[in-house]
Amino acid sequence: MKKIIALFILLILVASPFFASSVEQPKVEIHFAWFHWGIVIVVGNSEDEAIHHVCLDSISIAGFVFIGCNSVDYLEEIGSYGVGYLIVPIFGFGRCLVTAEISYEYEGITYNETLHGLFFVFGTTTLLLQEW
Repeated sequence: MKKIIALFILLILVASPFFASSVEQPKVEIHFAWFHWGIVIVVGNSEDEAIHHVCLDSISIAGFVFIGCNSVDYLEEIGSYGVGYLIVPIFGFGRCLVTAEISYEYEGITYNETLHGLFFVFGTTTLLLQEW
């Protein structure tokens, strides 16, 4: 009888990984707009539920940029299958390296993402050369 109970417990322990549910990242795409006025971060929500508290936590701009200020750095909500934009107007010339940290909340869990991009800036027009 003890062997049967031990075998039953062993069977449950071996099969338990198949019963566990995995936590998946939400289907939220965050990237730079490739050609725009200023630095524009596009946030696309491909989930059935809305994402909340989309925030540009920090941005670092290295290059020959004279003016750079946060215009739209917080979005309260992006609906399901919706798109939102975080905008940073800049003015400068030449290449610049941009690092941005974005956070958002989905189903009560806060997620963070970091973007890096190399831009060519001519006045207020930006052209994305490379993103990683």
